Amino acid sequence: MASVTSGKSWVNGAKTGWARASEHNIALIAAGVAFYWFLAMIPLIAAAVLTYGLVAQPETIASHMDAIARMLPGEAAALVQDQMQAAIQGSDQSQGIGLAVSLGLALFGARNGAGSLMLALNVAYECKDARSFLQRNLVALAITAACAIGALLAAGAMALLGLLGNWLWDNIVVAQLLSVLTYVVLGAFLALAAGLLYRFGPACGTGPLRWWAMGPIAAAVGIGLLTLGFGIYVTNFGNYNATYGSLGAVVVLLTWLWLSAYMLLLGAELDAATRA
Repeated sequence: MASVTSGKSWVNGAKTGWARASEHNIALIAAGVAFYWFLAMIPLIAAAVLTYGLVAQPETIASHMDAIARMLPGEAAALVQDQMQAAIQGSDQSQGIGLAVSLGLALFGARNGAGSLMLALNVAYECKDARSFLQRNLVALAITAACAIGALLAAGAMALLGLLGNWLWDNIVVAQLLSVLTYVVLGAFLALAAGLLYRFGPACGTGPLRWWAMGPIAAAVGIGLLTLGFGIYVTNFGNYNATYGSLGAVVVLLTWLWLSAYMLLLGAELDAATRA
């Protein structure tokens, strides 16, 4: 296949990427990634809260992290917010060496989520992983730490835009523009995160970082649209609590994680198609 620089169009790249995604059964692989993400979410939240706690008060952490949690579908948002509050309360008891140990354990516990994604990206890019056990775990820890820091940066940016919106609330046009800008900033963070994952996650070299290419952009837009659409469905049509009882929130969160993992892997397939 030709590369993007040799003139291959996005349309042809999309067709090839979709064919690769079907061949690699990414929907099934995404389900496995979502399960590991679910198990890694609690320690990852703890790692993010502990890191943020170095420079901010618990009240500030809660308000900023809630800005991201509110983007999730209803039941999933409530579940994540509860875990955030528990992590914030626990962070108050961590000081000095205890804080470093707690942060290290949290990152180590969350690394399996990154590890599962690395394996999935190897499938998407058709890589054979020759990295040692130590190398794989170091890359997984680096990805986990980057996810925690990225979430904090995104939360801070969204909180800042929200604060500006409150100051300029009298100017409806400016307030609406800032509201739109919030989603643009979040989308840019997602595209950059996807680009970094596609560059450093697979075992084989994928070339230079291209967060502006079709794969990362498709992943960011797809995750955003699926989150919005699934949130509307859950709020208006899907009564998961009636079907699954007390497990409704868990099912909603797992479904959202699966959809997000699917879009991230589809973006990887598109990226691989336009690079090859």
